[in-house]
Amino acid sequence: MCGRPSADERNGQCTMGKPERLASLLLLLLLPLASAGLQGNEPDSRLPEMARAGDRAAVARLLQEDGVDVDATQVDGTAALHWAAYDDDAELTGLLLDAGADPDAVNRNGSTPLALACASAGTAVVARLLDAGADPHLAPPGEPPILTCARTGRVAAVRALLARGADIDAVDAWRGQTPLMWAAAENHVPVMNLLLEAGAAVDASSTGGFTALMFAVRQDARDALRLLIAAGAEVNVHQPDPAALAAGREPATGSLLSMAVTVGHYTAAAMLVEAGADPNARDGRGNAILHDLVRARAPQRRVANQFVDGTGRDHSQLDGLDLMRMLLQRGADPNARTEPVPIVHERWTDEGIFSAGRPLMDNRVNLGGATPYLLAAQAADVEAMRTLAAHGADERLATYANNTAVMLAAGVGYVEGSRPFRSEGNALDAVRMALDAGVDVNASNANGQTALHGAVYRAANSIIRRLVEAGARTDFQDELERNPLDLAEQGFNQVASVIRRDNAAALLRELGAESTPAPEEADRAASR
Repeated sequence: MCGRPSADERNGQCTMGKPERLASLLLLLLLPLASAGLQGNEPDSRLPEMARAGDRAAVARLLQEDGVDVDATQVDGTAALHWAAYDDDAELTGLLLDAGADPDAVNRNGSTPLALACASAGTAVVARLLDAGADPHLAPPGEPPILTCARTGRVAAVRALLARGADIDAVDAWRGQTPLMWAAAENHVPVMNLLLEAGAAVDASSTGGFTALMFAVRQDARDALRLLIAAGAEVNVHQPDPAALAAGREPATGSLLSMAVTVGHYTAAAMLVEAGADPNARDGRGNAILHDLVRARAPQRRVANQFVDGTGRDHSQLDGLDLMRMLLQRGADPNARTEPVPIVHERWTDEGIFSAGRPLMDNRVNLGGATPYLLAAQAADVEAMRTLAAHGADERLATYANNTAVMLAAGVGYVEGSRPFRSEGNALDAVRMALDAGVDVNASNANGQTALHGAVYRAANSIIRRLVEAGARTDFQDELERNPLDLAEQGFNQVASVIRRDNAAALLRELGAESTPAPEEADRAASR
């Protein structure tokens, strides 16, 4: 059964909805029946078959016959009581228990009537089974009943289990998750209240390092989040890197606030900030919260601002710019830098050998040392640029490889077909803003690229014209001795092909640009 709120703690949510969960339960009951025809001496399965059909009258009649075993099973060990519990049929459950049915009957898959009742959210059936002496600890391998009842949100069932001695912090065998975590993931606040009042550990963590608060944030379960914060849950916890854990490495960790921002749960992020979350916390890759927020606002990452899920819960999000202002007002560093990023330039020769030659993927950009403002410029997010500048961002800072805001906005780092970049009009506005702030139009990065090279990569003629008007030189060469016109006419390697920018080349020539002379031509010109 999929009872845990997450089959994978990287997404923090159960991958099965209720229909799929019920189908999986049914599969647990029916799968072994497929081999029934291959076995001899089949048991008398009339009673469980009648219970499966929900025929109470037929069950009552059969129980009056001499020699009928109330615990008779199908070939997989499923008894009538299992079916009654699975169907949440309290009347049939009572009928069978009164006839002496074993409340702890276990089928071949380890399922008990109590476990099936919890999975089916059968409050009355759970209480009836416990009154009949069902063991609250007996469960399918790895899934104590209290976890299942916490997930389905039945307060009375959880209360009855606790009254019978169920472990309030019992964990599943797969991820080490507690009832509080499962209830938080489903936003079952009444169950959470009961568990917390009964002493559940609010900051317990799973084997993957997730707390109940993390599940609430990941699922955007705001009522659960609010309750956990009020109960004193630690908001400055860090989530581990699942890939590092799986590989047995020391895990890089990211803050809970970073998680909320990255998945676009801005309202939950604001709740964490108000509760004292560190606005300068770093994620596992060394990015600050503002870096994560700028990236989360990129077009391919943006979440719908208005969203109501199938349960009627409102997932309308706080605007990202409002969250940015809140973070800045709470002390987030507008000039925080990303960690240094070493880049290996793979090149090819005519023989296909990686060595000196043209880049396999032209226009790669090293964003080590990027500020949130620089990332916003690259994404042509002018609104974010203005917000950051208004709160103290230094618009003239460059990355460690000297990529400036003008260069990144113009197209340095642009890859053909990239989705995160906004329209050329947005990029032009970003270029204008950076130029107005005094960023050098002729600055070059570690690869010798200028903003004009970037505009050629992007095929942005409006930006080319604006840069030249601002004094951009057309003769600066990159590390492969290509000026912007050379780049446009000769082409560059991207997406497994050579891309040329004929329109950009025509505009550059119109603006007075000249291609770089061949070496012999340059020698002749020098000797004149």
